[in-house]
Amino acid sequence: GQHWTLALVLLRKAQDDRISPDAVAYTSVVSAFEKVKHWRGALELLREMARDGIEGSSIAFTAAASACAKAGEWAWTLWLFNDICRIAVMLDATTYNAAMGACERGRQWERSFELLARMRAAGLRADAIAHDALVGACEKAGQLGPAYLVVVAMRRCTWEHVLAGPDVNHKSLEEPVCAVASLLAYDDVVAALEAHLLRRRTTSPLA
Repeated sequence: GQHWTLALVLLRKAQDDRISPDAVAYTSVVSAFEKVKHWRGALELLREMARDGIEGSSIAFTAAASACAKAGEWAWTLWLFNDICRIAVMLDATTYNAAMGACERGRQWERSFELLARMRAAGLRADAIAHDALVGACEKAGQLGPAYLVVVAMRRCTWEHVLAGPDVNHKSLEEPVCAVASLLAYDDVVAALEAHLLRRRTTSPLA
Protein backbone atom coordinates (compact mmCIF):
# COMPACT_ATOMS: atom_id res chain seq x y z
CA GLY A 1 0.00 0.00 0.00
CA GLN A 2 3.05 2.25 0.23
CA HIS A 3 4.16 1.83 -3.40
CA TRP A 4 2.75 5.25 -4.25
CA THR A 5 4.94 7.00 -1.67
CA LEU A 6 8.06 5.30 -3.03
CA ALA A 7 7.08 6.17 -6.60
CA LEU A 8 6.55 9.81 -5.62
CA VAL A 9 9.85 9.96 -3.70
CA LEU A 10 11.73 8.66 -6.75
CA LEU A 11 10.02 11.20 -8.99
CA ARG A 12 10.87 14.10 -6.66
CA LYS A 13 14.46 12.88 -6.27
CA ALA A 14 14.88 12.89 -10.03
CA GLN A 15 13.59 16.46 -10.11
CA ASP A 16 15.96 17.47 -7.28
CA ASP A 17 18.83 15.97 -9.26
CA ARG A 18 17.74 18.12 -12.20
CA ILE A 19 16.70 15.06 -14.19
CA SER A 20 13.53 15.85 -16.08
CA PRO A 21 11.03 13.02 -15.61
CA ASP A 22 9.33 11.85 -18.78
CA ALA A 23 5.73 10.84 -19.39
CA VAL A 24 6.48 7.24 -18.39
CA ALA A 25 7.78 8.32 -14.98
CA TYR A 26 4.76 10.52 -14.32
CA THR A 27 2.36 7.85 -15.53
CA SER A 28 3.82 5.26 -13.17
CA VAL A 29 3.21 7.56 -10.19
CA VAL A 30 -0.32 8.45 -11.33
CA SER A 31 -1.06 4.73 -11.68
CA ALA A 32 0.27 4.15 -8.16
CA PHE A 33 -2.01 6.94 -6.88
CA GLU A 34 -4.97 5.33 -8.65
CA LYS A 35 -4.52 2.11 -6.67
CA VAL A 36 -4.93 3.95 -3.35
CA LYS A 37 -7.65 6.38 -4.56
CA HIS A 38 -5.29 9.35 -4.13
CA TRP A 39 -7.20 11.47 -6.63
CA ARG A 40 -5.85 14.87 -5.56
CA GLY A 41 -2.28 13.69 -6.05
CA ALA A 42 -3.14 12.25 -9.45
CA LEU A 43 -4.69 15.53 -10.59
CA GLU A 44 -1.71 17.51 -9.30
CA LEU A 45 0.67 15.36 -11.33
CA LEU A 46 -1.39 15.92 -14.47
CA ARG A 47 -1.13 19.66 -13.84
CA GLU A 48 2.65 19.33 -13.46
CA MET A 49 2.86 17.45 -16.74
CA ALA A 50 0.88 20.15 -18.53
CA ARG A 51 2.97 22.91 -16.92
CA ASP A 52 6.24 21.24 -17.95
CA GLY A 53 5.06 20.57 -21.48
CA ILE A 54 4.96 16.79 -21.05
CA GLU A 55 2.30 15.21 -23.22
CA GLY A 56 0.01 13.01 -21.18
CA SER A 57 -0.93 9.53 -22.30
CA SER A 58 -4.34 7.91 -22.21
CA ILE A 59 -2.95 5.62 -19.49
CA ALA A 60 -2.13 8.56 -17.22
CA PHE A 61 -5.49 10.24 -17.80
CA THR A 62 -7.39 7.00 -17.35
CA ALA A 63 -5.54 6.23 -14.11
CA ALA A 64 -6.31 9.71 -12.77
CA ALA A 65 -9.95 9.41 -13.83
CA SER A 66 -10.16 6.00 -12.16
CA ALA A 67 -8.63 7.41 -8.96
CA CYS A 68 -11.33 10.09 -8.91
CA ALA A 69 -14.06 7.56 -9.62
CA LYS A 70 -12.89 5.19 -6.87
CA ALA A 71 -12.84 8.08 -4.42
CA GLY A 72 -16.41 8.98 -5.34
CA GLU A 73 -15.35 12.17 -7.14
CA TRP A 74 -17.45 11.46 -10.22
CA ALA A 75 -17.60 15.11 -11.30
CA TRP A 76 -13.80 15.26 -11.52
CA THR A 77 -13.78 12.00 -13.47
CA LEU A 78 -16.12 13.40 -16.09
CA TRP A 79 -14.18 16.67 -16.19
CA LEU A 80 -11.02 14.70 -16.89
CA PHE A 81 -12.77 12.70 -19.58
CA ASN A 82 -13.83 15.90 -21.34
CA ASP A 83 -10.30 17.24 -20.98
CA ILE A 84 -8.91 14.10 -22.61
CA CYS A 85 -11.28 14.58 -25.53
CA ARG A 86 -10.27 18.24 -25.84
CA ILE A 87 -6.55 17.50 -26.19
CA ALA A 88 -7.26 14.64 -28.59
CA VAL A 89 -5.56 11.89 -26.60
CA MET A 90 -6.54 8.51 -28.04
CA LEU A 91 -9.30 7.04 -25.90
CA ASP A 92 -9.77 3.33 -25.30
CA ALA A 93 -12.53 1.25 -23.73
CA THR A 94 -10.83 1.45 -20.31
CA THR A 95 -11.09 5.24 -20.33
CA TYR A 96 -14.76 5.11 -21.25
CA ASN A 97 -15.39 2.48 -18.57
CA ALA A 98 -13.86 4.77 -15.94
CA ALA A 99 -16.11 7.61 -17.07
CA MET A 100 -19.19 5.39 -17.08
CA GLY A 101 -18.29 4.12 -13.62
CA ALA A 102 -18.24 7.74 -12.50
CA CYS A 103 -21.69 8.25 -14.01
CA GLU A 104 -22.93 5.27 -12.03
CA ARG A 105 -21.61 6.70 -8.76
CA GLY A 106 -23.07 10.10 -9.57
CA ARG A 107 -26.41 8.69 -10.77
CA GLN A 108 -25.84 10.39 -14.11
CA TRP A 109 -27.87 7.97 -16.21
CA GLU A 110 -28.35 10.35 -19.14
CA ARG A 111 -24.60 10.98 -19.31
CA SER A 112 -24.12 7.21 -19.39
CA PHE A 113 -26.15 6.99 -22.58
CA GLU A 114 -24.18 9.90 -24.01
CA LEU A 115 -20.91 8.10 -23.30
CA LEU A 116 -22.24 4.90 -24.83
CA ALA A 117 -23.09 6.80 -28.01
CA ARG A 118 -19.63 8.36 -28.08
CA MET A 119 -18.03 4.93 -27.68
CA ARG A 120 -19.95 3.64 -30.67
CA ALA A 121 -19.08 6.73 -32.71
CA ALA A 122 -15.41 6.11 -31.92
CA GLY A 123 -15.68 2.54 -33.18
CA LEU A 124 -15.36 0.99 -29.71
CA ARG A 125 -17.64 -1.81 -28.56
CA ALA A 126 -18.96 -1.45 -25.04
CA ASP A 127 -18.19 -4.44 -22.83
CA ALA A 128 -19.96 -5.92 -19.81
CA ILE A 129 -18.28 -3.36 -17.52
CA ALA A 130 -19.78 -0.47 -19.49
CA HIS A 131 -23.22 -2.09 -19.64
CA ASP A 132 -23.22 -2.83 -15.92
CA ALA A 133 -22.21 0.76 -15.16
CA LEU A 134 -24.99 2.10 -17.38
CA VAL A 135 -27.58 -0.15 -15.74
CA GLY A 136 -26.23 0.80 -12.31
CA ALA A 137 -26.53 4.51 -13.10
CA CYS A 138 -30.12 4.01 -14.25
CA GLU A 139 -31.00 1.99 -11.16
CA LYS A 140 -29.44 4.43 -8.69
CA ALA A 141 -31.23 7.32 -10.38
CA GLY A 142 -34.51 5.43 -10.25
CA GLN A 143 -34.69 5.44 -14.04
CA LEU A 144 -34.51 1.76 -15.01
CA GLY A 145 -37.94 1.82 -16.64
CA PRO A 146 -37.46 5.04 -18.64
CA ALA A 147 -33.95 3.95 -19.64
CA TYR A 148 -35.30 0.67 -20.95
CA LEU A 149 -37.88 2.51 -23.05
CA VAL A 150 -35.19 4.84 -24.40
CA VAL A 151 -32.99 1.95 -25.51
CA VAL A 152 -35.89 0.05 -27.07
CA ALA A 153 -36.90 3.19 -28.99
CA MET A 154 -33.32 3.74 -30.18
CA ARG A 155 -33.14 0.10 -31.22
CA ARG A 156 -36.42 0.38 -33.14
CA CYS A 157 -35.16 3.45 -35.02
CA THR A 158 -31.99 1.58 -35.91
CA TRP A 159 -34.01 -1.39 -37.20
CA GLU A 160 -36.03 0.94 -39.42
CA HIS A 161 -32.80 2.39 -40.76
CA VAL A 162 -31.46 -1.08 -41.56
CA LEU A 163 -34.67 -2.18 -43.28
CA ALA A 164 -34.77 1.00 -45.36
CA GLY A 165 -31.54 -0.05 -47.06
CA PRO A 166 -28.81 2.25 -48.39
CA ASP A 167 -29.60 5.80 -49.39
CA VAL A 168 -30.49 5.85 -53.09
CA ASN A 169 -28.38 8.97 -53.49
CA HIS A 170 -25.30 7.18 -52.14
CA LYS A 171 -24.39 3.85 -53.71
CA SER A 172 -22.74 2.71 -50.53
CA LEU A 173 -23.46 0.13 -47.86
CA GLU A 174 -21.57 2.10 -45.20
CA GLU A 175 -24.66 3.55 -43.50
CA PRO A 176 -26.61 0.28 -43.11
CA VAL A 177 -23.46 -1.53 -42.00
CA CYS A 178 -22.95 1.10 -39.29
CA ALA A 179 -26.62 0.77 -38.38
CA VAL A 180 -26.26 -2.98 -37.94
CA ALA A 181 -23.29 -2.39 -35.63
CA SER A 182 -25.40 0.07 -33.67
CA LEU A 183 -28.21 -2.46 -33.47
CA LEU A 184 -25.89 -5.06 -31.96
CA ALA A 185 -24.75 -2.52 -29.35
CA TYR A 186 -28.35 -1.71 -28.44
CA ASP A 187 -29.13 -5.43 -28.22
CA ASP A 188 -26.44 -5.75 -25.56
CA VAL A 189 -27.85 -2.84 -23.55
CA VAL A 190 -31.42 -4.11 -23.88
CA ALA A 191 -30.29 -7.53 -22.63
CA ALA A 192 -28.46 -5.98 -19.67
CA LEU A 193 -31.45 -3.86 -18.69
CA GLU A 194 -33.89 -6.75 -19.10
CA ALA A 195 -31.73 -9.03 -16.96
CA HIS A 196 -31.53 -6.42 -14.23
CA LEU A 197 -35.26 -5.73 -14.30
CA LEU A 198 -35.92 -9.48 -14.10
CA ARG A 199 -33.63 -9.85 -11.08
CA ARG A 200 -35.41 -7.00 -9.34
CA ARG A 201 -38.79 -8.55 -10.09
CA THR A 202 -37.84 -12.01 -8.80
CA THR A 203 -36.25 -10.66 -5.61
CA SER A 204 -39.03 -8.21 -4.81
CA PRO A 205 -41.05 -9.11 -1.69
CA LEU A 206 -44.16 -8.26 -3.69
CA ALA A 207 -43.32 -10.70 -6.50
